[in-house]
Amino acid sequence: MDKLHSLIKEYKANKFDILLSGHTDTVGNKSYNADLSKERGEAIKAYLLKEGIAKENIKTSFFGEIRTVSSDQFYNRRVEVYKHQNVNSFASYQEFINHITPKKEIFVIPVTQPIRIEGRKGTLITIPQNAFQYKDGKSVTGNVKIELTEYYTFSDFISNRLSTIADGNLLTTNGMVNIKAMKDTTEIFLKDTTEIELAFPKSSDERFFTFYGDTLADGRMNWKLDEKLWERKQHDIGVIPSEDGNSLIITDKKTADETNKRIVVAKSENDKDSIIFKRLTTEQYKAYREEQKKNDSLRAGYYSIIQSKQLRWINCDEFIRDPSSTITNYYVTIADNNIRILNVFLIFKRNRALLELSAKPNNIFHINARLPLKAPTELMIIGIKGGQVFAYHDKVELSDGRIDISSLKQTSYSHLEKKLKGLDLTQIQ
Repeated sequence: MDKLHSLIKEYKANKFDILLSGHTDTVGNKSYNADLSKERGEAIKAYLLKEGIAKENIKTSFFGEIRTVSSDQFYNRRVEVYKHQNVNSFASYQEFINHITPKKEIFVIPVTQPIRIEGRKGTLITIPQNAFQYKDGKSVTGNVKIELTEYYTFSDFISNRLSTIADGNLLTTNGMVNIKAMKDTTEIFLKDTTEIELAFPKSSDERFFTFYGDTLADGRMNWKLDEKLWERKQHDIGVIPSEDGNSLIITDKKTADETNKRIVVAKSENDKDSIIFKRLTTEQYKAYREEQKKNDSLRAGYYSIIQSKQLRWINCDEFIRDPSSTITNYYVTIADNNIRILNVFLIFKRNRALLELSAKPNNIFHINARLPLKAPTELMIIGIKGGQVFAYHDKVELSDGRIDISSLKQTSYSHLEKKLKGLDLTQIQ
């Protein structure tokens, strides 16, 4: 209640919208919980009205049981309250960026059982039991806190300067997340033998892989492929009949030093790994298929699924395969040196890719990377002058090697927000 009172006090000093979302636990049926979440939200709304908050400044939504945050039902019975800043009242560009940046979610989970959590944007994360350890290797017990932030749109990417590039190679993304785990105030980590599974709502039929993000010295993002997970994913699970026809065989990939535990039938082409065949009876296979049916929506193509051995910046990505791609130097120059340029991005909508150019002296910006020269490309520039925001947005031809911009157009934060959100909806005509 102290935080709510502080929000009310802040509102009276500087009016803004307040967003309410009602939630319930999973006890009872869905219809009942939907109504209950609405009642909870309306109760907080009535309290805010009584405290002098204007009706037009209160926005409400109700989710019932579909957005649980913990296996402990106590934490699921809640009303979330958010401050929504008027988009034209920002004192600085950083305040605007904070406004459009996706909000972090917090989930409290027990370590003693496997848990699946779902983010607001639809990411499903499956965490096995007893998955965590302290930095010194000691196992974590009790409840832990998972911090999750999801990034799915170009607006999301730009807010955190999330280029989709891996050491000069352009990536197509199906979504990014930032994950952190805490025990009280101490950061904790996955055990060396543990993986989590991440399912991203599918945006294309590409086969995606796990990339980890590192922030460069100038604030731009670079990604690294998890090569071991990539190699393992090359061998799909398969099913073949046994020689006697009375049983079925599930195939998977294991390293050669595990051959004494399984029946080795064949070697892989590179001869570094073994393809292992595990014999199952028909009844065992039926049980196996029943288990798979629990994840039908995942297997039916609604999600792109990757694994991760780390909790950090994780990108569900694939290298762009475009025949026009070639190592290219591309330059952008801005003639007006009175504008402080904040960001310069190349946007590849068709490829769901974004590149931030690095700054050079005299308002010159540059990228050296493998670029798809024939892919539709847009240039977005954001700058500040005299406390006002300026922007440039247009198509560019990468094959030209450079573009010279005479000036940027003054705009409002409201218009800039619409433009950034529109990147996921429209092409420039």
